Amino acid sequence: MREKSSRSRDDRGAALVFVAIGVIAFVGVAGLIVDGSRGYSHRRQMQNAADAGALAGASTFNRFLRGEVTAADVGNEAIGTALQNGATSATCAWVAENGAELASCSNTSNTYTSVATGVRVHASGTIATSFASVLGKSSLTANADATAQVLAVRAVDGEASPWVACAFATTVSGPSAPLVNWVGGEAEVNMAARGKRIEVHAPSIDTMPCGGTAPGFKGWVDPDGTYTIPGVWQTQTGTRSGPARQVLAGVPGCTGDLKGANGCYLALPICTSIEGNGASVTTYCVGMGLFQVYDTGSGHSGNAHEAVFVGPATLTGGTGGGRPSGDDARVIRLTD
Repeated sequence: MREKSSRSRDDRGAALVFVAIGVIAFVGVAGLIVDGSRGYSHRRQMQNAADAGALAGASTFNRFLRGEVTAADVGNEAIGTALQNGATSATCAWVAENGAELASCSNTSNTYTSVATGVRVHASGTIATSFASVLGKSSLTANADATAQVLAVRAVDGEASPWVACAFATTVSGPSAPLVNWVGGEAEVNMAARGKRIEVHAPSIDTMPCGGTAPGFKGWVDPDGTYTIPGVWQTQTGTRSGPARQVLAGVPGCTGDLKGANGCYLALPICTSIEGNGASVTTYCVGMGLFQVYDTGSGHSGNAHEAVFVGPATLTGGTGGGRPSGDDARVIRLTD
């Protein structure tokens, strides 16, 4: 009987060992599932905080470029927004056009602010674990980075703009202001016209607002010409809608055939006069504008387009983009 009792106690002891091992394994698995899930969610929260901080910083930087706020406001807004979105701590750095960090946003020296194009925000946060604390892991820390930049929208020189925009075209919707104003004998793109929607391509466009009498003018630019701003641009007959051969930096530019275009961007010449008739219509263009283009063919897709004026655009011989200046059309976006 004693031998049997001894074996029984041994069996119970072994069972307890297995139970203890099972509990530890359960806790480990539970920790992996529960805390792992919380860790992933926390990582996403930190990324969202970094993204929000970077965009807020870049937006404030854009206001700095316009002279509306100080350089110190940029870093304060970036860090403050990251903290408001759940980060425990956050830092901000100026970045150059290529994304390289220049210096902390707390350094507002003109050495950095004069060449910066945006900011990079680092967000960090720590949360306590649940089950994993039993295994000695009492907290989880997540880190995330995001870069946002203010970039000029530029059309690469030499690429054809498919149509011209009459500076005084009849408004389809939006502001009735002309696309340019004459100031001291010089044409200046009119920022008050932002949001103005006009017809830029159709079987027959009314050219009278720009002094034209050419019947059947369709708005099409001769794609083989070489043009300057200001300067004379040669047009062509026809109702084709593409291809768009333009390269834009900063925004989703229209590409290929423009049939079905629904809000993509094009830089078009803004012209103040239209002369001639038939196949020899010429226009005098004084500036470039950024437009969102919409196919309005209505049964003849690709034969008619309207465009909404966004702001001035700049021609460049390079790949475009870069730090904006003046009234350049610009975009604020996450770049990393």
